[in-house]
Amino acid sequence: MSHADYSGTTEVVSISSTTTGADATLVYTCPASHDAEVVFLTATNGSASHTINILFYHAETSDWHYITRAHTIAGGTTYDVLNSSSLYLHAGDKIACYKSAGTLDVTLSAKQYFNPTRT
Repeated sequence: MSHADYSGTTEVVSISSTTTGADATLVYTCPASHDAEVVFLTATNGSASHTINILFYHAETSDWHYITRAHTIAGGTTYDVLNSSSLYLHAGDKIACYKSAGTLDVTLSAKQYFNPTRT
């Protein structure tokens, strides 16, 4: 990251989409002129076992990539996606999700660093 100062953000989204790519439920977009370090990413399932797919959109190449694909989450449990790791994003990069069925919530926390070289 280019600067030590950052602002924090937390997003909590109920996943509604059952389709991939641009139709997936958007969780987070890294703002213009920023880099971001995603430090917390969980998926919580409120009912019977269901699967979740978590995607990363790389704005520089306009490509979608899976972070996790068809991961089953038992009812009433939470899946720690990053498992104490970090994920680094740049301006325009996105995190999105879709599910098989049921009630799934995704929580993401990120540190956002201003970087005037990012557009």
